[in-house]
Amino acid sequence: MNRLFSIAAMALIATSTVSLPANAQMGWGINASQSQLQTRINSGIRSGALTRNEAKNLQDKLNR
Repeated sequence: MNRLFSIAAMALIATSTVSLPANAQMGWGINASQSQLQTRINSGIRSGALTRNEAKNLQDKLNR
């Protein structure tokens, strides 16, 4: 039982130390993704590839 608890504790520590750097970088990745999507929406509006309603729906989804 003690050995099982020790293994579980070590697994928890190992996963938390691995996920911390990934979580720190996640915010930057989300910002970059949002920026890229905004650029694509704007390009679609300028080129006429998106209608006014399509652009509004996409913008609303991005804002949420």
